[in-house]
Amino acid sequence: MMISFFKRLFLGLSFLFFSFASLASTLSEIPKQVFSSSKVTKEQHDIFWAELNKVSKKDSEFFLHSLKKTMIFGQEVQIATWKAVSNAYKNRDSNVPEELKILNGELLGRFKSDLKWPEGSPDYNSAVERFERGVRQSMESTKQLLLASANHGSLSRPDGTEIEMTQELIDQTLSSLEERFIAVNKLLDSSWKD
Repeated sequence: MMISFFKRLFLGLSFLFFSFASLASTLSEIPKQVFSSSKVTKEQHDIFWAELNKVSKKDSEFFLHSLKKTMIFGQEVQIATWKAVSNAYKNRDSNVPEELKILNGELLGRFKSDLKWPEGSPDYNSAVERFERGVRQSMESTKQLLLASANHGSLSRPDGTEIEMTQELIDQTLSSLEERFIAVNKLLDSSWKD
């Protein structure tokens, strides 16, 4: 489903992480933990910022900019997707909203603009190819979600189990995504706020 898109998004982001030899693994692990749990602790925040402050200002600014530009925007796409799924359920309309098509196109553009490799280089092409594949797979998953929601039906998971699309499930998913969005934004803000 759409969650696997974010696994692919992290794979894409790993190209950004690995392009900064000076960045500690803590800087890539903590956002992943926060993303997975939809929660951020003061300890995680403090460790993340302590590690980030160890690298050059230029690298840390680029790293933060890349995370915000790709990761935060990716979450905005997810929230918009699930709002569309909710509307599909309520209106029984499975058409992909134009907004989602535009947002997915912007996601790829943002990803490309943050790669450190020269455009056309093997590393650049490989990263873009993987990310494009993830975006295409995400759009296919979105279409399946919208169709299942519009029909008040179910969605088959890769393991063969069925997930019944209900307004309750959609609302829970949307709530979880919004909590994650808040947690990641809180992590990426240099000032801790309770």
